[in-house]
Amino acid sequence: MQYKNSLTMQGIAMLLMLLLQYFLGMYTNLYVQFPNGQHGDILWEFAWKQLPLVLHIILGILLIVNAIILIIRSFLQKNKTWIKASIIGYVGIQIAALSGAAFIPTQVAIYSFSMSLCFLLALLAYGYGIYASKVK
Repeated sequence: MQYKNSLTMQGIAMLLMLLLQYFLGMYTNLYVQFPNGQHGDILWEFAWKQLPLVLHIILGILLIVNAIILIIRSFLQKNKTWIKASIIGYVGIQIAALSGAAFIPTQVAIYSFSMSLCFLLALLAYGYGIYASKVK
């Protein structure tokens, strides 16, 4: 499987980063217990002391930055497949990030669910970009 297109290589990197992000999110969900009856700043303070969650947040920021770079590169190369895939992937990542930022201080489950759905959206978008690039 040879990929000569650098956009496709970046798409593969995004896919791998998303899978690592998913793993960190699941690990955090299973093994990090937020204090009961707390909210807001106290939960954010707690979050920044949990290594898996800190790694999840940092990787989320890196995903956003990389998604923006992929959009810019797609437009510069006028690659319609990657323009579509990168924008949809970015939207998924951005909504997941906003959902995560809302989840930590509130602990409302719908935000966690939103993160998982948006992860799937981004995963499918980048997967489509890789597949469509390989077909051409």
